[in-house]
Amino acid sequence: MYNLLLVDDDPNVLRSLMRACRVDRTHPEVRRARVHAFVSPYGADAFAAEHAVDLVLTDYRMPSMNGAQLLARIREGQPDVASILLTGTKDPREIAHAVNGSGTCRFLPKPWDDGELTRTIADALAERTATLQLQQLAELALAHAAARTREERALRALEAESPGITRVRWSDDGGVIVD
Repeated sequence: MYNLLLVDDDPNVLRSLMRACRVDRTHPEVRRARVHAFVSPYGADAFAAEHAVDLVLTDYRMPSMNGAQLLARIREGQPDVASILLTGTKDPREIAHAVNGSGTCRFLPKPWDDGELTRTIADALAERTATLQLQQLAELALAHAAARTREERALRALEAESPGITRVRWSDDGGVIVD
């Protein structure tokens, strides 16, 4: 089950975001997610410091801390968190600054379409899951390579002490041929 962190300083917007996540019919992973909502970016930051969060959806323009700053703070402890920025601004430079400054890949304008919102959340969660799985596979591959290297070193050392000991010759009937 996913943990979603929703942040907007407007309680009405926050309720709309929560409602959209709860009633979504096409993305069950969004509907079943645990949604944690905050009107204060500081409250959201404190929550993220104590709990694992899969996705942060935050307003960009908030009076005490903007969404890019909040995401930067959360990413210090959870670098793999997925993120979506919401903003009502129409200024392309401000949007670019918000997206680039937060390291987010996703942006949604206010007002949003509920279907697009939940589809964006589902896509971000799926991408994060795939990225984490790839990281786990890469770590596993590195661990196997390290183990293989240790085994190869041990075999080389054994072969240096007793030449031919690591090679086995088999007979046609499955027996070992000893010289």
